[in-house]
Amino acid sequence: MFIIALLGLTLLCLGVAQGWVTRRRLRGLSLTGSCWTAGYGLAAGLVMVGLAIVILTPLPFVIVCALPAFLSTAIALFGISSIVNHGLQPPDARRPAPDDPWQCEEVTFADGDVETRGLFLRPRTPNGATICWVHGTGDDKAKFKWVLLRELTRRGFTVFTFDLPGHGEHPRPFSLPQALTAVPSAMAYLTNRPDINPDRLGVMGVSLGGALTIRALADGHSVGALCLLEIPCSVRVTPSLYVREAIGAATLQAMEVFADCSPFNLLHFFLTQKGGLFVQSLEQVFDFLAPARYISSLPSLPLLIVYGGRDAVAPPDHAARLFHSARPPKEKRCIRPASHVSLIFMSETAHVVGEWFEQVLGRR
Repeated sequence: MFIIALLGLTLLCLGVAQGWVTRRRLRGLSLTGSCWTAGYGLAAGLVMVGLAIVILTPLPFVIVCALPAFLSTAIALFGISSIVNHGLQPPDARRPAPDDPWQCEEVTFADGDVETRGLFLRPRTPNGATICWVHGTGDDKAKFKWVLLRELTRRGFTVFTFDLPGHGEHPRPFSLPQALTAVPSAMAYLTNRPDINPDRLGVMGVSLGGALTIRALADGHSVGALCLLEIPCSVRVTPSLYVREAIGAATLQAMEVFADCSPFNLLHFFLTQKGGLFVQSLEQVFDFLAPARYISSLPSLPLLIVYGGRDAVAPPDHAARLFHSARPPKEKRCIRPASHVSLIFMSETAHVVGEWFEQVLGRR
């Protein structure tokens, strides 16, 4: 009877999960792939069969099987959807899909005596403004970009992104103070391009990239707008930090990432992604960059600070310190369900950032 109750509850929960996945268009988690009609049909069938079994099962067995059924549902959903959607890989900025609103041009620019590779991502309908995207730790110019990139290019922004030292195809490890020239060199490259309007140039820095951007602007470089995402004032890497971040990322909203890739492929992507090659420890890097101190030296310019309410690496009190030290005009936005990992994958983040850049850099 226990097995029957477990089977009924699992089918019932799997049907509900399939219905939710279909409604949210999370094709990477769907047991029917991109066929939404089949997804709703399968969800209804699983719910009806599972409900029929549960109704015929004594209540004590149903109660005992509740937690095992939840776990078996998660395993079944993630496992079967990974098989069904085995070809659904995390998108790469260099290879936009036919319906993605950008075209990619691979470029190089000089950072001292080092040739740095970058991507110039042109929207199909440009609005004349450009955003320089400075990525964070473990990222590079092509990965972890698709949600925000789609939103920005859909609104007409040209996006330029490049490899920081120690990441992607950059030939050198990340070392301070040498890495302080990375952002100024990228900005100099952009302002020297004839197709870029320097007066409509914004910068978006994520975590480590944001801390580097603060130092670059504090040293006298100017831009039209600055958006800072999930920047820690300091970092102390401990096992508990990973645990707290994993718990923070476990939200339904974080499932939005599966709109574009299957669970197995996303897991494989994270496990095989290099975390960055650093000469100093991350603790030493952020102590040296000291974003909470240098942000007060920035010139007066439109500033947006975005952070996640469940971020264990850059918690809300870090955002409050940065915001307090920054000069106006400034805004602060909290994406409450977001963790450090999930913030840039959430559609709410993309909407907030895209709308703000439109307001401060101008619409098309």
